[in-house]
Amino acid sequence: MLPDVIALGGVSDAYQQAEAKYKNSMKILEVIRKYKYPVGISTKSTLIKRDLDLLNDIAKQTWCVIFFTITTLNQDLVNFLEPNTSPPKERLKMIRLIKNKYPKINVGVNFM
Repeated sequence: MLPDVIALGGVSDAYQQAEAKYKNSMKILEVIRKYKYPVGISTKSTLIKRDLDLLNDIAKQTWCVIFFTITTLNQDLVNFLEPNTSPPKERLKMIRLIKNKYPKINVGVNFM
């Protein structure tokens, strides 16, 4: 039987600016790790870097996938369409970092 999966992000990014202060996503991930659930995360934020060790623990126990949304690489359009988000080039750097340093974490791109 396949395990149930928990998804973070989607309509509302799990790593909005308030996450830096309140750490709600981090607290949720700690519970997910404790109960060994797989997790999928969609985000536009590089703040997820803070939780990569935690996500790697989850990936080792079960599995973890992180999708970074890339709407455009044109920073002028990003400023208009996605104000207050991490620049797409920084998101691409995060993908490279995760692939190189955390090979147990699956990582991909949402083209939306």
